[in-house]
Amino acid sequence: MRRLFPTLFLFFSIRALGASGIFYSTTTNALDYKDADGNTIVSIPSNMNMTFAGYGSGGGSASWGGITGTLTNQTDLNSALAGKAATSHTHAPADITGTAVITSDSRLSDARTPLAHNQAETTITFTNNTTGNASTSAHGYAPMGTVGTTQFWRQDWTLATPSASIAWGGITGTLSNQTDLNTALSGKQATLTRATGAMVYSALSNGTLALAFGTNSCVKVTPTATGSFTTTVPAAGNVSQLIILTSGTTSYTMTFGTGFKSTGTLATGTTTGKYFILTFVSDGTYMIEASRTVAQ
Repeated sequence: MRRLFPTLFLFFSIRALGASGIFYSTTTNALDYKDADGNTIVSIPSNMNMTFAGYGSGGGSASWGGITGTLTNQTDLNSALAGKAATSHTHAPADITGTAVITSDSRLSDARTPLAHNQAETTITFTNNTTGNASTSAHGYAPMGTVGTTQFWRQDWTLATPSASIAWGGITGTLSNQTDLNTALSGKQATLTRATGAMVYSALSNGTLALAFGTNSCVKVTPTATGSFTTTVPAAGNVSQLIILTSGTTSYTMTFGTGFKSTGTLATGTTTGKYFILTFVSDGTYMIEASRTVAQ
C-alpha cells in the first residue's frame, strides 16, 4: 500500500491520443481518470487523503533470478559481455605473446632446435629406438628395454643381430689384441726343432707318407699303397732312420721324394711282417741315404 496524498509527486499531464489512464490536472489540481475519448470518469481532489491498494512505484530492489525481459535490452551490460572471449575458443599464433614453456606445450606443434647448452648426464633420458622404453640408469644414457638374447647394441645405439655363426678363418684383426687368448698361447711351449744328435722316435699311422725327420730321428711306418715318402730336413749332421714294416701279401713300390736323396725305390714284397731299415744323413738340405737292409 502506498499513500498518494498529501505527498503526491507532481506529474505533467501528457496524454497520448486514444489512450485511457490516470492523469494529473494542473487546472483542477486533481487526479483524473479519463477514458480513451478524454472524458473524465473519476476526479480526485488533491486535498483528499486516500490510499490505493496494489499501486506500485519505481525503485526498490530485485534479486538474481527474478529479473525478467531480454538481456540484450540492457545495452551497457550487453556491451560489456560482448567484449569477453568465449570459454572455448582459438587464437592465431601471432596473437600469442610471451615465451613458451620448456616442457610439454600444446602450442608447439613442430620440433624445435634447442640453443647450445650444457646438460648434466644424470638428467638425460635415453629412449630405445625399437621399444620406446626410457632409461632411468644412473648415468641416464644407458639403453634399456626389451632386447632379445640374440641382439646387441651398436655404437650408434641401434639394435643389431649378429650372424648365426663365425667360422675359423673368418676372424679378422690381430690375434695379440685378444689379450686373454694371447696370454694363454704365451704360456705354451714353442714348436721344438730337432737338436743335433737328439733321438726322437715316432710310430706313424699306417699309410703315412710325410716322415718329418726335421723333428724325428727315427720313424716307423707300414705302407698301405704305392706312394712317395717326403720329409722335412734337420740341421746338417743329424742321422735319421726309417723302419718300414710290411703288412699283407701285396707288394708296394715306395719312392723317395721331397727332402730325400736315395739310392732308389723300395719294393715291400709279398711277405707280411717283414722289416726294412734305411739310414739317412742330413746335409742341411737333403736327407741322404747312407744304407738300407734287406727284408728281415
